Amino acid sequence: MDNFTLKEKLMIISFQLSAFLIFVFLSFIVNEVVIGIIIWTIFCIVNVFIPEKSRLHADKLRHCFVLSILFLFVCVLTYKLALHYMDKFESIVFTVSILLLGNFITSNMLWWNSQSNYQSLKDFVKYNPTDKELVKYEEYLKDTDRFRYCIFMAIFRENKSWDKVIEELDIANNRTLDKEIYAIYSSLEYVLRLRK
Repeated sequence: MDNFTLKEKLMIISFQLSAFLIFVFLSFIVNEVVIGIIIWTIFCIVNVFIPEKSRLHADKLRHCFVLSILFLFVCVLTYKLALHYMDKFESIVFTVSILLLGNFITSNMLWWNSQSNYQSLKDFVKYNPTDKELVKYEEYLKDTDRFRYCIFMAIFRENKSWDKVIEELDIANNRTLDKEIYAIYSSLEYVLRLRK
C-alpha cells in the first residue's frame, strides 16, 4: 500500500471494513457467523501472499466490493449445503477448496475482461499505425506525459502483455495500469470512432 495516497488508503480501509460488516451480517442471517469469519480470514490470508503486482482486481472498486461479498457468501452457503452430505471438517475443507479455486478463476476472468476492453484500440493501432489523429495524440503524450506515453507504446504499439509492462515500468499494480490505459482509451475513443 506504499504507492497509494492517503485518500486511496482510507478508501481501501473503509471498503474492506464495509465489506466485512456486510459479509458478517449475511453470515449471521444464515446462522454461520463463525464459518463466515473463517472464510473471510482465509480469503485475506490468500490475498496477503499474492504479490501486489500480480494481484488481480475487478476494474472498478464497486464491482470488487459486490463480487467479493457475493463470492464469499456463496462459500458460506456452500459450506451449509455441504454439511448435509459430509461431516464438519470435510465441509470446511471442501468450502476452502471452492474458495481458493473460485478466487483463482474469478480473478483471471476479471483480469482477461479488463484487458479485452481495449481490444478495439489495439486493432485500430495495428491496422492504422499512421492515422493522423493517432500520431497527433502520440506526439502529445510524448511531450506532456512521459509515463502514459511509455504505457501507450508498450501496450498498443509493441503489443506487450500487461504483466510485462507492469514489470518493465515498475508499476505498483494492475489497477494503476488499467487506470492509465482507460485514460488513453477514453482520449481516443471518440476521435477514432472506436465504438460501434
